[in-house]
Amino acid sequence: MKNQHQLLQQRILALELQQVGNRADMKNTFHCLLESISPLNYIKNSLHDMTKSSDVKTDLLNGVAGLTSGYLSNKIGLFGLAQGPIRSLIQFIGRKLF
Repeated sequence: MKNQHQLLQQRILALELQQVGNRADMKNTFHCLLESISPLNYIKNSLHDMTKSSDVKTDLLNGVAGLTSGYLSNKIGLFGLAQGPIRSLIQFIGRKLF
């Protein structure tokens, strides 16, 4: 009888320890879930995934190059240093380089 009582006490203790561990795991999972669905992390992860794509990088560089060459050709044109054909050549070179 005493032996069964000790076995029962050990089993109860083991189950209580398992319950504490399960509760801690559940809390960690809940906090990870909350962090993953926060709007800031969602935006950050989306931007990170977008920047991994080589197509996005290429398109972004092409856009920046086009804007830069257009800006420079307009600045040069405002000072009268370049006329139409020269301005077109600068824009063409800027687009081809980038």
